[in-house]
Amino acid sequence: GFTGFLAVAALAGAVVLLSVRSTHADRIYPNVTVADVALGGLPMNEAATALEARGDAIESSAVTFTYGGKSWSTTLRDIGVEINEAAALDAAEAIGREDSAGDRLRSTFRTTRNGSFVSLPMTFDNAKLDRWLDQIDRELGVPPRNAELKIDGGAVSIVPEVDGAVVDRAAVLATVTQNLQLLGGTTAELPVTTKVATVRATDLEPVKATLMSALSHPVQ
Repeated sequence: GFTGFLAVAALAGAVVLLSVRSTHADRIYPNVTVADVALGGLPMNEAATALEARGDAIESSAVTFTYGGKSWSTTLRDIGVEINEAAALDAAEAIGREDSAGDRLRSTFRTTRNGSFVSLPMTFDNAKLDRWLDQIDRELGVPPRNAELKIDGGAVSIVPEVDGAVVDRAAVLATVTQNLQLLGGTTAELPVTTKVATVRATDLEPVKATLMSALSHPVQ
């Protein structure tokens, strides 16, 4: 009857799962993908080599920004991106090798039927990115300049402030991170923001008035 059919189906499923386990004792289980790298069925050493190659390719991806006829290029590795291939391999290898028998059976069935996806762990050292952006700021050559007083003979004037242009670091990080999620580098227009001078001409008006008054009434 129906119960017998279920029992036979369950037994057949168990046999298939046990077969998968026996044929993949030293291999990644079928249908396992890490990021965009298909590892299913590969021996552990080949899976490690494939992940190392993909990680190196991602870290070597170019990051290029352009602005005002200038261009700056580096790699994801040089601005602090590091791929943890070993952690990804461990996670892929663990599929179908869970601690309990029940978990192993369910995991093996799930990956054999529907596949399993493992993300590629990575870290981002913002300090390295900041050092690169510091260099770009210097090469932009438009730092802010505070307003200042100028005394020429008996005349007092104010040299107005000039606001500068600097890299919009939050926008750079957002752009690089967004493209990194797609496992690629970045080619884009450099986002720039205004860096306001801290001393404004209006701040110096009272000082100018005081100086002018002092200069118009010299000490006897």
